[in-house]
Amino acid sequence: MPSIIRALFLLSGLVFFLASGAEAQDEPFAGTWRIVSASPAPWVNPNSIPDTQTEPFLGQEIAFLAGHVDGPAPFGCAGATYESVDIPPQGLFQGGLGSETAEPLALSLGIIGEAATLQVTCDTGVFDYHSSGHALLTALDNVIYTLERQEQP
Repeated sequence: MPSIIRALFLLSGLVFFLASGAEAQDEPFAGTWRIVSASPAPWVNPNSIPDTQTEPFLGQEIAFLAGHVDGPAPFGCAGATYESVDIPPQGLFQGGLGSETAEPLALSLGIIGEAATLQVTCDTGVFDYHSSGHALLTALDNVIYTLERQEQP
């Protein structure tokens, strides 16, 4: 009997794994994203951000996975929970665009109206990934990083 119980346990685990993988494919944010550009945030003087501050993450990948995020610190983390929300321009980058300048600045970043946003809460902090067409935007230390989805092999 123990081998039957073990087989049922493994089978149920496989079914759960396949089901959760199928759901993850339906999620607009799931998968692997590559950091393709970095630029000073519009709320700071562009000359105040040295290139050495923007370059370390370029080319690195961030993968949103069940329960964790794979990626460079501090983006990569354990114990991740995800929430999809729509955020108006005034709330983007935790209100960093300002209330009166938010809409034109959001437009300059490719965000029209409310941005579909993935809020990630984990052991290293809380990160917002705002959808900008085909890319995601996130900010860290007054730098806005652009992420593009990577094709799955």
